[in-house]
Amino acid sequence: MKHSEEHYKLYFGKKADYYLDVVKDFESGKKVVFNIFSFFFGLFWMLYRKLYIPILVVAILLFVEVIIEQLILTAMNASSGTETLVDRLSMIAWGTLLGLFGNRIYIGQANRKITKIKSLNLSEEETNKKIEISGGTTLLPHLIIVVLIIILIILGQQGYFE
Repeated sequence: MKHSEEHYKLYFGKKADYYLDVVKDFESGKKVVFNIFSFFFGLFWMLYRKLYIPILVVAILLFVEVIIEQLILTAMNASSGTETLVDRLSMIAWGTLLGLFGNRIYIGQANRKITKIKSLNLSEEETNKKIEISGGTTLLPHLIIVVLIIILIILGQQGYFE
């Protein structure tokens, strides 16, 4: 392994054993290890695993894809049924891509962050602490999104968007 098992476990936090197996699969030459959670939960899984830069890239790509999709469907004068079908197929395609490459993205980020922290030449205790903090999971972005949605709903009910 590129890093010690201990460092990976500190970084991965919950489900460390699963991700250690994924690291071993990648290092043994396996190109893809499907992640069912990134397939079904996509961007929310990325937020949960602190994949902030990759989520920004995916969100921009999704935004561009939706614009192109709408331009093409409008030019074709597509029916609402066709639009719905294309939308569903797009969702399945994005889910599949994230399912196929979510682990690769996550392990890549883990390797980069652990390498960067180790290059700081801190004590073992400080290194471990920084690795643990930089990895793991978080629900904070999800809570922020829920609060924002609630605020928008309340503002909408008060007529602020009319």
